[in-house]
Amino acid sequence: MFSSEESSLNTIELQEWMNDNGSESNVNFTIVSKYNGNITSKILQESLYSLAQLHPMLRKTIKIVGNTPKFYELHYILIPVKEYPYTGIEQWKEATKLDIRQRFDNDSQPLWRVSFLKGNQEGLILLTFHHSIADGICGVELMNHLYKIISSKILNNNIDIKINYLLPPIENLYSAIKEDNENLNKKLQKTKDTKTTKEHKLCTNFSLHIIDEETLKSVIERSRNHKIKVHSILFAAFLKAIKFIKKPSFDQFIAVSIVNLRNFFEQPVSKEVTKALFSWIASKFEVYEETNIYELAKLVHEDLHTKLKEGKHISNLKKMSNRLDKMPIPQFFLQQNKSPPNLLCVSNIGVVSFDGFYDSKMISMEDIFFVVNRDSHFEHKDNAMLGVTTFKNRIYLTLFFIEKLFSETDAQAVLKKMEQILKSM
Repeated sequence: MFSSEESSLNTIELQEWMNDNGSESNVNFTIVSKYNGNITSKILQESLYSLAQLHPMLRKTIKIVGNTPKFYELHYILIPVKEYPYTGIEQWKEATKLDIRQRFDNDSQPLWRVSFLKGNQEGLILLTFHHSIADGICGVELMNHLYKIISSKILNNNIDIKINYLLPPIENLYSAIKEDNENLNKKLQKTKDTKTTKEHKLCTNFSLHIIDEETLKSVIERSRNHKIKVHSILFAAFLKAIKFIKKPSFDQFIAVSIVNLRNFFEQPVSKEVTKALFSWIASKFEVYEETNIYELAKLVHEDLHTKLKEGKHISNLKKMSNRLDKMPIPQFFLQQNKSPPNLLCVSNIGVVSFDGFYDSKMISMEDIFFVVNRDSHFEHKDNAMLGVTTFKNRIYLTLFFIEKLFSETDAQAVLKKMEQILKSM
């Protein structure tokens, strides 16, 4: 079943394994795509197998050796696929919930699964990954590769996907940090109270809202005019929308940006390498309903980029590494890393690098976006996470929230309010 070759999990992979195993649920994520054309079950299954042959991490499972998780390669790969009849794009949500809420706990299977909603000339393909083998950017690239392979099989052609398999060790990240960085030499601050509270089953829910091409062009133009990144404008609009819709009793939010680390390696790493390589940067902002959107976006932009220059995202990763060196039990580790109240997070994949058209004109990708399971982290009613993907000149906004604490009506209202704010800029 397993090959004799084993490998250790890097800092981020181990962190995600700890979070997953310490929770009642898991920290999976799902990439959702809508296709046009005719994709048969047979072609999809063959294409999934070919995709796994291209990417080593898609052939891995995690097996516990002693108390330590290790990657092992599977001798035989059978990707779990669930097939349903396609009735409409709105099916994405229920199909995602079924996939994302199921734990990867079978070490005889790979750490990803697929749902295929098959219709007449259109449907949905969902790829769900354990967060220890991939992140959102990888997942989107993998979906693109899958469509390329499907196209080649429809045409009965050989597929040519150039991949850089070289992945420098995670330790190379730390070479970007100056030796005299005091933050790394200080002892870790005392963690917050880790006494376990009575656990209750929390489930992540999701809302999707698509912003049109005209609004996107306007946001890009205004971001350039004000010399502010689009990410910062979107984050500012998100903060203001939450403030307006949820009307929390507090004014100060903790705002977290997910930062991808590939650019900080000593040599460039291909997007196609399916390794989880991300960190985060936290900021605090006071937000009032009358706060000017550009002033808030400027604050978000300046704070984020100042901390990036200081290497804060890498020092955060180093602190996590130090914590993991002690190999705490997963439940204790998760308690240390629970999200604080008033936390809003933006996970921004950015502009997708492909157009959704392939050699076989018989298929095309019409939509792509992602969702993440946050059950194990969000325990407070105002906490939420925004996913942002730009594809075919449209912005796909996905809001992730705990359904018992944050209503779906509020979630939809927040995304619509975001659009209103962006249109009125």
